[in-house]
This record gives sequence, C-alpha cells and structure tokens, in this order.
Amino acid sequence: MNNYFASLYNLNFNEDEQTLYVFDSNYISYAIQSVHNSEKFFNALEKVIDKTYLPFIVYLESIDNIRNHISGTKNTLDAINRIFEGIEDLESIFDTDTNAFQTFLKEKIISNQRIDINVLRGNINFKGNSGADKKIDIFLDEIFNKVKSQLDELNKVLVESLKQVEPDKGDFNSQKYIEGHL
Repeated sequence: MNNYFASLYNLNFNEDEQTLYVFDSNYISYAIQSVHNSEKFFNALEKVIDKTYLPFIVYLESIDNIRNHISGTKNTLDAINRIFEGIEDLESIFDTDTNAFQTFLKEKIISNQRIDINVLRGNINFKGNSGADKKIDIFLDEIFNKVKSQLDELNKVLVESLKQVEPDKGDFNSQKYIEGHL
C-alpha cells in the first residue's frame, strides 16, 4: 500500500508508521450533521491528521454535502419559523364551521383502536348510506352539536392565551444561521 500511494502522489512514507486513515465523505457528512458529536468527530480527525489521506473525490463530495446540509438546515429553520408564525396568527383551534372536529374525533378513535381504515372502506357493511361509516358520522355530529358552544369558548381562551405568550424563536432564526450567528 505504501508503494502505491508513494508512486501516485510522490510521498515518502516512514516505515514506522503502519496506519493510514482514509476518510470518506460519509464520515465527514456525519461529523457535520451530528449536533452533539461533531466536535468529537473532528477531534478524532485532528489526532491523526498526520496519518490522514483524503481522496479528492471525497473532498468534492464533502463540499457538496456541506452545501446540502446548510440548505437543509435553513429549510428546517424556515419551517420552524412558519410554525411559530402560524401559532401567532392562530384565530381558532377548533374550526366549528366545518367537520374538522368530527374528522379529528373519528381519526383519533380509529387510531386508538389500531384499525386500518382502508380495510373498512372497501367493505359494503362499512361504506354507503346505510353502512356503519354513515352511522358513525351521525353519532359524531350529535356529539359535536352538544359540545360546539364549549369549543367556541375554548377557542377564545386558547387564542387569548397564545397572544399573551411570546415564543422565544432566537435559536431557530434562519437568517442568523446563514450569517453564522447560531
């Protein structure tokens, strides 16, 4: 192996050095992505820097990966900020003008029972005007009509509470990230 690298890159290897560390782009990519361990990755690399070989293709791939990581992180931070903005702009939690609450209840009940709704939808006993699906919807509509005024009141309390709380978005500012302040 020493002769191979020596002939390709005109390197002089010390015969006492028995180990050559060749890092691939995945190692470097994981080092960049790892929020809690990136320093450990790079400290390990620094310890063996004199015995390190980084192929040119790995260098190129790593540059491309870094760009992708930066772009992906920015997109994630932007999405988090849009969620915060959605919280700040929220005017109601439960939409009592549509069937959203009934749909939420139905999905919650079905998921709690671990039922695959797609299996039921193909069955004549479940679908159709006289099927169980229609009867379940009627039942959920009755429940909704009984709690509608309470949901409207709950909406007011929740929205008022949200307006009184200012979320700390500092760690999720994509502009600060791009400028290198995070």
